[in-house]
Amino acid sequence: MAIRLRLARHRLSRNAAQYNLVATESHLRATAQPLELLGTFNPRPQVLAPVQRSPNGQRRSEKEWGPGQYQPRTANAQVGIKAVEWNLERVRHWLSQGALPTKAVEKLLVQAGVLDTNPLPAPSQSGPVMSRQRRLREAIRTAEKARGEVPVAQRTPAPAAAPSAASPQTPAA
Repeated sequence: MAIRLRLARHRLSRNAAQYNLVATESHLRATAQPLELLGTFNPRPQVLAPVQRSPNGQRRSEKEWGPGQYQPRTANAQVGIKAVEWNLERVRHWLSQGALPTKAVEKLLVQAGVLDTNPLPAPSQSGPVMSRQRRLREAIRTAEKARGEVPVAQRTPAPAAAPSAASPQTPAA
């Protein structure tokens, strides 16, 4: 089962698109139910509210006139920055399980510092261009090693817990 990390359009307004970062099976349609919702992405940067002015051009005081008409929608997004909120632990989990991000998600992961790779590599003169899947797999392995984690291919399954001898189970009479 091939898993993709992709952006699914969330707000279907033509002028105010928002996206959910989801993990989904690659062979399913784009509108299919995702395996997991990993976060949100708002490509529209926050803008500063215009300075409130009275009809004669003087600046309005909030004490006299009340709050301005244009308030920022989210308090956690910085001005001029596109808001990305995701569960980084789950994103790393899906990447370690072999999920491949789409090109747009790959760019967001590189900007966030989760992956250390060039999303659009230039062809080298020494040989053929490395495939995108191989480049991503190597970037994920190096990121896991940098965090001190064991790569997925080298992990051993945890032994099953044996029943303890301190609590013997006796049949009820």
